[in-house]
Amino acid sequence: MVVLKNCKLIHKLAQDRADLEVSLLLDQDSREYILKVNLINKNRLAPTESILLSQLVSLHNYYQSLITPPIVAAPQVEFVESSKQLKKKRSAPGVGKINGRSMLKIQAHGEAGVIGQLFRQLYQRQTYGIPCFSAESDLGKMVQGLFRKCLSS
Repeated sequence: MVVLKNCKLIHKLAQDRADLEVSLLLDQDSREYILKVNLINKNRLAPTESILLSQLVSLHNYYQSLITPPIVAAPQVEFVESSKQLKKKRSAPGVGKINGRSMLKIQAHGEAGVIGQLFRQLYQRQTYGIPCFSAESDLGKMVQGLFRKCLSS
């Protein structure tokens, strides 16, 4: 487990129904931003595909709000479990804490590591403390396909 030292909390995602706790930190030594991803409810049974997608959507929406200036609406999506599809939903206000080109690392452990890895694949970000799996895996292909389809429409 990587120990984060000399980090300053910049912003935190309010707890949502996806049971994610996400914090944006700034490493004051390297000046790199870190998204620290944790699962709040660890007593749940093994995550299903639907749970993983709901958590990834939550992380995606939070990231969109972080990179969108406060005066602009951040694009948001939602996972529709009945159709297993993503659809655009009403935009949320941006918070503008980082820009889309900021150096961003993701830290996630355990079950949250899967969410971190999928996020990394979508946004091509560095990760640490996360087990890697191939973007060519069935889950990786499915997630990328859902996001591409939704965001291109």
